[in-house]
Amino acid sequence: MIVTKAGRRMFPVIKLSVSGLCPDSLYVVLLDIVPADTKRYRYIYHSSQWLPAGEGNPSPSPNLYLHPDSPSPGSLLMSRSVTFDKIKLTNNGSAKVRGQVSLHSMQKYIPQIHIIPTSECNLAVFSRNAIKDAFTFTFNETEFVTVTAYQNQKITKLKIASNPFARGFRESLKIENMLHCEKHLPFEITSDGIETSAFQRYNPAEDTKPSKDEKKESKIVLV
Repeated sequence: MIVTKAGRRMFPVIKLSVSGLCPDSLYVVLLDIVPADTKRYRYIYHSSQWLPAGEGNPSPSPNLYLHPDSPSPGSLLMSRSVTFDKIKLTNNGSAKVRGQVSLHSMQKYIPQIHIIPTSECNLAVFSRNAIKDAFTFTFNETEFVTVTAYQNQKITKLKIASNPFARGFRESLKIENMLHCEKHLPFEITSDGIETSAFQRYNPAEDTKPSKDEKKESKIVLV
């Protein structure tokens, strides 16, 4: 997962379906990103795997992200997907920007979802201590390693192709592919738009016209 000083949107997005809540009760939904272990990692290219490379740094601050719709009645949470598509990941340890979670690069993390029943509409009363009353859910498949640049080219291409916020990267990739193709074309186009090569573009209309020699040699055969 990419982290930057300015903050990068988390992708893939965490999206949940919730059931079993009391329809008329209020709930607060929190996303908490915690270290999966105490290690720092490095990527081994020849084996395409992450291996421990020493002890990691402690989490810089409580990484609690409040879902924008909190608090919400249980009926609303159960009627639609709960999506964390606004959260941004940063490696700026001193960042206090709302909506950002601060993480260390090259370490392994796992998100946790906390659903907390409440009778309060004042979100200022919530802190990490409130989690003790929460329903907490962890999904092992959401574990990730934080990086400032992707280490695996397959992951790079997959995320560029899938991420709706990677349009600029997709356009750059198209231009790069076009330039690569032009280098292998059997002709060149000058600044005047003139093709200069021993090869010519195929023109179906011209191809149907017989040459002068073909006209001389053409015969009508009666059967």
